[in-house]
Amino acid sequence: MDERRRSPRVPSWLSARYALAGDEPPQATLVRDVSGGGCALFTASLLSAGTVLDVTVEGPKRRSVAFTARVMWSGKLLLTRREAHPWAFEAGVRFVKIAPGDLARLLEAASGGPAA
Repeated sequence: MDERRRSPRVPSWLSARYALAGDEPPQATLVRDVSGGGCALFTASLLSAGTVLDVTVEGPKRRSVAFTARVMWSGKLLLTRREAHPWAFEAGVRFVKIAPGDLARLLEAASGGPAA
């Protein structure tokens, strides 16, 4: 598969919340594979490419990282159990709006650092 990322991914599992831009209430999720350009996150439903999300990643010391992202792809997870799962889908998102300091803290948290 052709790799089109400009920044390397950092394997990670970070607690977060997401909502369709301007929608409430946010839903709990996990963010993974953070890079300088975006990340992946688990969702309750299939999201259309182009959907805009507001995401807040929870960090230690109550220093959350908030960003706006656009869905680039979304797909169903291959789950081993047949019962319903709150995160049956995954989406890859590209950062649309994130402060440089927040991006640095997010990347540091993803790599196991203390900055988030």
